Amino acid sequence: MGFFGFIALLVVIWLLWNISRNTADALDKQTALQYEVVALEKRLDELAETLKANQTEGQAAAPATDKAVDAAPAKKDSAPAHVNINEASLSGLMQLPKVGKATAQRIIDGRPYKSADDIKSVQGISEELFAELADRVQV
Repeated sequence: MGFFGFIALLVVIWLLWNISRNTADALDKQTALQYEVVALEKRLDELAETLKANQTEGQAAAPATDKAVDAAPAKKDSAPAHVNINEASLSGLMQLPKVGKATAQRIIDGRPYKSADDIKSVQGISEELFAELADRVQV
């Protein structure tokens, strides 16, 4: 019985050592995360103060900013007459109606195109969407 008791004691000591080691690792990770959260909070506070300072410096600038935000959706509707799908940037393609970032990236990934009809093969561009885009895209 003495030998098995000694083995059991060693197993218990080993288990306790593993638990304490894992707990210490977890506490170290938690502490590192807390430092990161504090740093992010400080950065957010700095950005909030900067925004407040910018707003108080030019009260007249705030309505202009609001107009720019309101005009952004209208800008998408008034997209350029023709967008070259082989050369347009991501933001240029996103100016097309109902074309978001993911679809625009898929259009870019599928380049080069021989004709404007080729973008029908891009995932996310249905026949209906292509009908809307047909007069705005070119190669």
